Amino acid sequence: NTPLGSELVTCQIPDCSAIQVQHLGSYDHLGNAWSAGMMYQRYAKKKMAKTPPFELYVNSPDQVEAGQLETQIFIPVRT
Repeated sequence: NTPLGSELVTCQIPDCSAIQVQHLGSYDHLGNAWSAGMMYQRYAKKKMAKTPPFELYVNSPDQVEAGQLETQIFIPVRT
């Protein structure tokens, strides 16, 4: 476990079905991946679950160049 600063909190996300979008590249363009995921959710006629959407950062700017950043976006949906 990594100790967190006072401004950060931990939480646990419950198991859920979700649309996953993988974004490769700078965080500057992350909005495009969010838009794609939300458009797909509407196209697939999936209703959003009560669990809020979230991001998972696979690596960080301290580890790789901006073009190699990997972020996974999860949009929980009802089954």
